[in-house]
Amino acid sequence: MVDTATTDTGYSTGNVVEQSQYQDVMQYPMLQENAVDDARTNGLAMLSDYKSCKTTWLAYQIPTLQLIYPRDGKFVKLLKTQRIVVGDINRILTHQKFRIVEVLHDQDQIIVNANHIIGEYLIHNPVKGSKLPKLNSISQPNATASWTLGMILNNLVYQVPELNFESDVEDVRNVNIDVSNTDALNLILDPDQQGDQPANSVLAQFGGQFIFDGTTIYHRKKAGVDRNIWVRYGSDVTTYSQDKSINDTYVAIYPFATYNSGQEQATESNVDWNALIAKTNWTSIGSVTYNAGGSIDVYDSPVKGQHAIRKINVGDQIKLGPALNNGTMLTSLTGTQVQVTTVNGDAWYPIAPESGGGWVESAWINFSKNGDYIVNNATGHVTIDAKSGQSLTRYPVSGYATVTYSKSPGLIHAYYAPDQGPDHYRRTGKTYKNGECVHYDYYALDENGKPWYRIGPNKWLYGEHLSVNKEHDVQTYQSRGLGYVKKTAKKYEINKKKGIVKVAKHHLSLTEARKQHKKKGQYVWRGKGKNRHKFWMHNPDYQVGKPITHKAGYYRLDYGQVVIAGVTYYKLSNGSYVRASDIDKKARKTELPTKPSKIISQNADQRGKIEMYSAPSKGAAINWSIPDGQSFDIDHTAEGADGKTWYEVTYEGHTGWIPADSTSTSAATDMEPTISDNDNPYGEDDTKNVNVDEQSVLVELDDSFDNVLNGALFADGMQTVESPHILRLDLSAHIHHNDQDQSGLQPDGTWVATEDDKQQLYQAAVSALKEYNIGVFPITMNVEYAKLRGDRKDLLALNMYDTVNVDFTQFDTVQKGQVTGTVWNMAGEESSYESVTIGEPPKTFAHTLLDQAKQDTSNAITASEGRTHGLLSEYNQLLQQEGSSRMAHEREMMKNLGLVQEITKKMAKKSTISWLPSRNLKNV
Repeated sequence: MVDTATTDTGYSTGNVVEQSQYQDVMQYPMLQENAVDDARTNGLAMLSDYKSCKTTWLAYQIPTLQLIYPRDGKFVKLLKTQRIVVGDINRILTHQKFRIVEVLHDQDQIIVNANHIIGEYLIHNPVKGSKLPKLNSISQPNATASWTLGMILNNLVYQVPELNFESDVEDVRNVNIDVSNTDALNLILDPDQQGDQPANSVLAQFGGQFIFDGTTIYHRKKAGVDRNIWVRYGSDVTTYSQDKSINDTYVAIYPFATYNSGQEQATESNVDWNALIAKTNWTSIGSVTYNAGGSIDVYDSPVKGQHAIRKINVGDQIKLGPALNNGTMLTSLTGTQVQVTTVNGDAWYPIAPESGGGWVESAWINFSKNGDYIVNNATGHVTIDAKSGQSLTRYPVSGYATVTYSKSPGLIHAYYAPDQGPDHYRRTGKTYKNGECVHYDYYALDENGKPWYRIGPNKWLYGEHLSVNKEHDVQTYQSRGLGYVKKTAKKYEINKKKGIVKVAKHHLSLTEARKQHKKKGQYVWRGKGKNRHKFWMHNPDYQVGKPITHKAGYYRLDYGQVVIAGVTYYKLSNGSYVRASDIDKKARKTELPTKPSKIISQNADQRGKIEMYSAPSKGAAINWSIPDGQSFDIDHTAEGADGKTWYEVTYEGHTGWIPADSTSTSAATDMEPTISDNDNPYGEDDTKNVNVDEQSVLVELDDSFDNVLNGALFADGMQTVESPHILRLDLSAHIHHNDQDQSGLQPDGTWVATEDDKQQLYQAAVSALKEYNIGVFPITMNVEYAKLRGDRKDLLALNMYDTVNVDFTQFDTVQKGQVTGTVWNMAGEESSYESVTIGEPPKTFAHTLLDQAKQDTSNAITASEGRTHGLLSEYNQLLQQEGSSRMAHEREMMKNLGLVQEITKKMAKKSTISWLPSRNLKNV
């Protein structure tokens, strides 16, 4: 498939080559088997007995052919769909191939309809999107029509090597044609449409005119010529539909626009920013961050016109008030409501007076440093829900543990409180050495999930320096149950304080001992040398008999359970103990006591407490805890540096924070706390505000504007038309009211359009006159063959795309018309046009509203150019800023360019900026 720039079809660039009127005109239509067959042969048959053969060609469409053939014709059996009929389109485009698409049988004739072979190749033949430079899109800056046609024809799903193309349209366009939902024919010929964007085709993008000759597509900037032929509308041709079309022509538009009255903007001078800071609730702590190091500016306000008043250093922790967001409403010095438009559109934080005061941009604040947190208003109701294994939980549990700390000097200290805070300090006085046994009555997990054991009032030992599974370590728990003791079960005696377990044994009398041949003792040698001597050692087991066993049967297990060195024992009513493994678990009535692990969990859930913090961050425990089951209304929530959520509560005169994961909302009266919808913590008493209600404002033109009469804008020279047709047109999308312009506010609180509103509407209306072709009369005239033989035989010389002069006497105007359709009747040397349609050329709309609005183009390929202009504009705005506001704007620009990336962590407020490799510059 090639660009045939040198091929001559008779249509030269911009003109039709004059040829003999009947040069190469066919005598008869020809029938061929395939499109690739040589048209210079006679094919399957020369249809010399045809009744009529007409080709219809409408501008910017594929030509069609209709053959009427006698039902008893000698070649009737050869007329089948998919075969080719060769015929003429006009006196220049001869021997054209048409593929038969249907064969209709009438009473005495056959009707054959066929489409030009180019159309048959392209219709329903999509472009393969994966072969394009951009997936499913033909995209290129400054592209030519030839390049665009080539991308379409060379990437067809069904390849057609026979197709060629040529274009003399030298204009270049930024092309972005979506190929995903259409076929190749529409991608070439889809006409332009009225609206804000050109249609998705070569015709819409580049304009011009198309000629189809054989298998070659010719794209001409101007294919026809001006024949200087005059046609009088209503005299030469008059039909009802044509008159109606003219009478319905719009000669003016009634433009209007509506907008909702906006608010006055907050400025450096119309709001008392210091007073706003003075009444702020200072509830958050943030850290200054800036990867490049150095310091950050603090400003006297967060809006345009701000002034830097001091600096704060990177790493400083500062007390902050609630964020002031872009769009927040405030009360001005005059009592009216004004809208805040913050610098760079970021949220800004007020700094507490004790931290120096002023305003700092949120881009330089994060809440990721230990001690940082941000507080929000909330509504909810929760219940304390202590659980074992949960940080900041403490609950009663009794037992003995062994100190296991071997590092020199092998001593550990007790702490006043287990949770990190002011009371978490080492107690003086007694220390505890390695191997020492201690008794504990409470267990706690600190904020880091580390265990602590209470060994006395305000005496806590670090759990990782203790062992509860050593040989003499004891834990005691309540128990309740019934168990069947096996007949071999031994009785045990336990010294809980010392952690000693002994098997109970029978006591023997002296006689019984002698009968068992037990020795009372024996002599042993002790000492050395002269001091060596015999010593009598008594046998302690002389009167000790065999182990005592329990009588088999069911026993109550309600007297406690003891765990020593990991082994569980149950106490019986007689004071002795039985090992848990000596209970027959399969016995029918056996019901074992609750396991220690579950008892611990129950203790935590029923008798546990949750530690309170003075601030929602680590290291702020106040050594004041709240019992499980207490309920609280929640008015404030906070998010700490670790991402944990906290609730503020007050219990027995102490106000503090508890972790959200230590609460429950399962009770009927509970409600999950939610952050308040009110994003304006700076709102004042409504009685002090003079509210300006939002109203819909109508913008119309007055007669002070050129060509405007009673609000209607007329096309030039159309003001005197009687009973004019006026198009009502809503241009609201092209009006951008300046909310700072309060000139439209009336004394009674209503709004009217400002002069700036009217001027914008007028400019949009002038553009709309061009876009909608107001005052341009549509032309549709059909000159039939019979008239061509009379006074209008000069119309015989017309070819497709030629232009003529059309006289609209009714409106005293002359406009150019173009040949937009022909019907050619094949009759050998008598061949001629049966009819010629003169009408408007397909419009290439101005899209002036789009140009005026200066909106960002949706063409992906123009993104680089549009982006450049947008960035230059943004850079000009950046140059007008100073200090840290300018740095924040620079960082945002770099992020948009892909030069830096922002890494968002667990909290949306935390971010770091890192440079990207230079390879990303290729995308800029």
